[in-house]
Amino acid sequence: MLDGSQPRFVVLEGIDGSGTTTQSERLSHALRTRGHEVCTTHEPSTGRIGTLARHGLGEGDADLSHDALALLFAADRLDHVAREIDPALRRGEIVVCDRYVLSSYAYQGLTCPPDWVAAINRRARVADVTFWLDLDAEVAAARVAARQRETGQSDERFDRLDLQRRLAASYRRLAEAEDPVIRVDAAASADDVAAAILRHCIEMGL
Repeated sequence: MLDGSQPRFVVLEGIDGSGTTTQSERLSHALRTRGHEVCTTHEPSTGRIGTLARHGLGEGDADLSHDALALLFAADRLDHVAREIDPALRRGEIVVCDRYVLSSYAYQGLTCPPDWVAAINRRARVADVTFWLDLDAEVAAARVAARQRETGQSDERFDRLDLQRRLAASYRRLAEAEDPVIRVDAAASADDVAAAILRHCIEMGL
């Protein structure tokens, strides 16, 4: 939607540890400061299907098939759009979403046929703009490990370094193929990353 019209549905994407959650919160705050009504959300969502999908990432459901997990994420996405994203857009709000379709392409695309992953997500609403937080896998893995030590979280299956490297490569390929995707250097400080994202949003009319 980089055609001069205002983007209303903004997505932040990146590998684990790249800062998508932090930056979605900071962008939402900055946009509210500028006078916008903002709906801040994330995937997996907080809905019933999203709760199942989130649980499917934990060790308790490690035996859940890759195909089943991909379908859960796709179903959650459709429910998320119908239940939260579309209503917010109809109210005139800006939607800032921490992860969306590219996450399925990157994550489930490693374990399922990419064409099939794209097909099951074809009915999902297209984001107006996606900010890809680009970060080396080693740096991201160190951030995730530090976060888990602080919070006492158990490892999720996608936090291992070898997978982080593959995911980083997947995101780079997707960023070249998908439009509109804007790359942001996530190795910079959180303040600098937030400023870069906000600058792009202002340039797009927000």
